[in-house]
Amino acid sequence: MKNKIKVAIFDLTDCEGCELQFLAFREKLLDLAKSIEITNWRLAKAKNDNGPFDVAFIEGSPLTQDDIEMIKEIRQSSGAVVALGDCASLAGIPGIVSSGEREALARKIYGKNYELAVKKVYPLSHYINIDYHIRGCPVTQKELEYVVSGLIWGKVLSPKAYPVCLECKAKENHCLLLEDKPCLGPITKGGCDALCPSVSHRCYGCFGPAKGANIESFKKHLVEVVGRDEANRQMHFFITNPSMEEENKDPSP
Repeated sequence: MKNKIKVAIFDLTDCEGCELQFLAFREKLLDLAKSIEITNWRLAKAKNDNGPFDVAFIEGSPLTQDDIEMIKEIRQSSGAVVALGDCASLAGIPGIVSSGEREALARKIYGKNYELAVKKVYPLSHYINIDYHIRGCPVTQKELEYVVSGLIWGKVLSPKAYPVCLECKAKENHCLLLEDKPCLGPITKGGCDALCPSVSHRCYGCFGPAKGANIESFKKHLVEVVGRDEANRQMHFFITNPSMEEENKDPSP
């Protein structure tokens, strides 16, 4: 490869857990060093390039007007933009709080005269076109390798068309639902290798809804297992939250 692919990594409102996966991914990045050059990354570089970039990864949710303007500039200066993790792809944790709850919390914590910079949180796709989405909270090294290598070699990145349950069966996991325990695997998009159910912890839907999932029917079963209030709470994180919009393009690994 004659010219290296110029890569940038940006963050907004997030925990930076997805970016830390890039650091954990460093050995693979070293292997790819002949093909890519990270020219902008606040966590790893003292001097950053302002673009243009071949690929820009953005972690986190845009909360302020400055954030929105920044991602629009990134979109204009990048050949491809990747939403890195659920905060970027689905509005994630910042998007869970409703506008009314956000205002009430702000008044309680900062006082009645505090003015919110934003009342409702949206994913990146609400403001700009996104080429690729890497789901997860946080994303996994396997997904990063799949997307980064795919971008380098020009592969078509296809979304997983099956739920987490298929991965559970492949790993011969005991089904939590058959044990009358909560698990969102049947309605959650696969690609995580059933990470949580493999250690007997429920799937909480961090890859977002699976294509064609019968959410309403599943919710009825979940209500029977954990009660209506708890079922609403569990599904609100990543499945039924209205802030977590579905994207036009979704080649999640």
